Amino acid sequence: MYKKITQILLLFYLLSFSDNVIAQNTHEVNLTITDTLIKGRNYPYATKVNIEICVSDFQSPIFLYYFHNPVMSYMHSGLGLFYVLEDENHQIVVWYPDWYSLLYKDPKNEPKCMSTGFFVNSKQKIIRRRVPDRKSNDYDLAKYEINKQTQKDAVYLMLGIYHKDLPKGEYYLYLYYSFEPSPRYALKDIVNDSRTFKGKVVSNRVKLIVE
Repeated sequence: MYKKITQILLLFYLLSFSDNVIAQNTHEVNLTITDTLIKGRNYPYATKVNIEICVSDFQSPIFLYYFHNPVMSYMHSGLGLFYVLEDENHQIVVWYPDWYSLLYKDPKNEPKCMSTGFFVNSKQKIIRRRVPDRKSNDYDLAKYEINKQTQKDAVYLMLGIYHKDLPKGEYYLYLYYSFEPSPRYALKDIVNDSRTFKGKVVSNRVKLIVE
């Protein structure tokens, strides 16, 4: 019962906004999954999703921070790009219970975990790679630049980690992005930059097939 109530509250939180945008600044950003059907890939491969980002009043570059690619399942951090997976009854699918051990070879080695980045190679395989200290800030911020009114790209979901061994069937998928820094957020230059998008965006929902 508690799990079901939690799922309902999360869904209400994400979808209580308009279907595409809730901005706290002058930018109107729309995020659309352009695939009509997606085939989920299992561990250790990422699931490719084609997207289109549209800024109707585009005049100059806009920055999305914490726009990590590959994309994690939704977490309650409130910052960044996530995917949300639902079953055929539109109930949010819970995570694979041992997902953390799939992300990190040795979860007990905290310093090593903190210096690890996740990437997708040419075969769409999720790989771990050490991020040098001099590049760790850029990796953590994951700054994504929108430099035209309509911009097409692809993101890669870590579906095979967070939802490993999904039963065969039909599911529904959508993307969720949020950057609403608290008053205590340390990087004031990012918050005060007029090019930084601050708000929430929810994409359209599409069907995902697990074969």
